[in-house]
Amino acid sequence: KKIIERPTNSPHFSELFREVHQFCRTTASVTNVLSLLASIENNSSEFNFRSQEVNWQCSASSFCCRLSTCYSMYEDITIPIANEIRSIQRGLRELALANNTQSKKFIEIVIAQDKLLEFPFKHNVFLHPIVKDCSFRNIMQDLMLQFGADKACVGERN
Repeated sequence: KKIIERPTNSPHFSELFREVHQFCRTTASVTNVLSLLASIENNSSEFNFRSQEVNWQCSASSFCCRLSTCYSMYEDITIPIANEIRSIQRGLRELALANNTQSKKFIEIVIAQDKLLEFPFKHNVFLHPIVKDCSFRNIMQDLMLQFGADKACVGERN
């Protein structure tokens, strides 16, 4: 039997269990996610489904951040949970992008946001610029230019 030692000041596992189940009963409930999917697929009022999707994304991201900060000593449990939540987020975002009739700039911004969200985990494309220049500001400027932002909006490098 494996036993993992936790720091004495760590929150009780029951608190983590309660929060995860609360998230699963509310934000990530099957009915909630399926109704969001239906509104995206049916294109019911473009603003309505977009705001619902963005709201869900923010709630899910906040929950993942809470898991990683408040329950860092339970990372053997929280990391798989957060990864699955990120999978749902990615699927919803892809579906919303596929059904989005907004401008090309909006789609490019969302794609840039997605790349930034998966930065340390998925793409090694960013490793070269980081090694070459460790400035987050410069990396953001490069991304904005890559996705078609005006040079005037990006500003000049120092």
